[in-house]
This record gives sequence, structure tokens and C-alpha cells, in this order.
Amino acid sequence: MRDESPWAALTRLQHILAEKYTNPLPTIGRRSCSIEFSSTDEVPSFDVVIAFDRDGGGFEIPDRTVADWIASDPEVHKTKATEKNAECDGKWIPFVKMIKGFNREWDKPVRPSFLLEVMALDLVRPPFGRYQDELVLFLANAASRIEETWPDPAGLGPDVNSSMNTIEKQAAARRLGEALEIAERAVQLEDDGQERAAVESWRELFGMRMPAP
Repeated sequence: MRDESPWAALTRLQHILAEKYTNPLPTIGRRSCSIEFSSTDEVPSFDVVIAFDRDGGGFEIPDRTVADWIASDPEVHKTKATEKNAECDGKWIPFVKMIKGFNREWDKPVRPSFLLEVMALDLVRPPFGRYQDELVLFLANAASRIEETWPDPAGLGPDVNSSMNTIEKQAAARRLGEALEIAERAVQLEDDGQERAAVESWRELFGMRMPAP
């Protein structure tokens, strides 16, 4: 399979997975095939990646966007994420899940979702404050900086946002700005003691992930 093109390899993987997973059928992404068991967050989904050991460490994986096999080392990002989470008193990983939840609710204006993790490594700084305040700060910075270059944390593969063209980055910046306005309003309502109205605003960001007021 390593001697095949990324598209051919991922297509073959999709056919193999489709023998077992039929409803819905696995879908081909940029570097993996996705298996969705449900549209809700309560049921996990899986991205299945083809990986071959790489000389010097890490792996080689297919990338449809660059039409080649690229180097990747997820252990490097795992280490950085663990260190960042410790610096933020264990709140960084839940925060990343929060911003990914918003991204899914808004039909993924930022893609891949891994880009949000990479941005959060740089944009979130200790000491970590209230989640709602950190969200406002992150959205503000992300909206202004998403058009920048965001390299692979391991320094091996292409930039993480290389699959987004200029128009898509600009659209994502606008959506992040819209989300920022909603988050700022929700925080202001909370601070004014208007809890019910605040929850309604948060639901504009997170949908049914927020409880009914």
C-alpha cells in the first residue's frame, strides 16, 4: 500500500472498512477514513490512519492535499499537549474539547479541527482563568491570526492549515468574529446576573451541549 498514491491507499482503506461499517459508510478525509457511529458527541467516532514506520522516528501517512506521503510524529504533539495541560492546571484539554465542540456546531469553519489544538498551544497562556473568559480571549486571537502560518508541532509535515485556501481562512476569521461577539455578550449577561439569558447566548455557540435555561 505504501507504493500507492494517497488517494488510492485511502480508497482501499475505505473499501476494507466498508465491509464491516455500512451505516453510514466510512468517509475519506485528507489523511484518514472516518467512521461515524452517531451524529451526537456522546457516541465516539474514529479516524483510521494508514501509517508506516519512518526512518528517524514517527510515521509516514498519506495526505490527499499534497498528493504525497508525509512525515508525522503524534508523540511530539502529545507531549506538548500534556505539558500545556499541566501548566493550565488540567484545564487546557477540556478547553480544547470546548472549542472543538463549537467548531462542530458551526459546521466546522476551522479545519482540520486539529488546527484548533495547535492554535491553542500558542494562544492559551497560564495562569488559566475562567473558561468563559479564556474562550473570549481565544476567539479574539484566533479570528485575527487564523490566516497566519500554523506549522506542524513536530516540524515534519506541512502547515496544519495548508488545506485551507485564502477565501476559506477569511471565512473562518469572520465566523470566529461572530462567535466572539456572542461569547462576549454571554459573559456580560453572566456578570450582570442574567443567567437564563446568558445560557441562551451560550447555546448559540454550543447548541444542545448547553443545558436548557
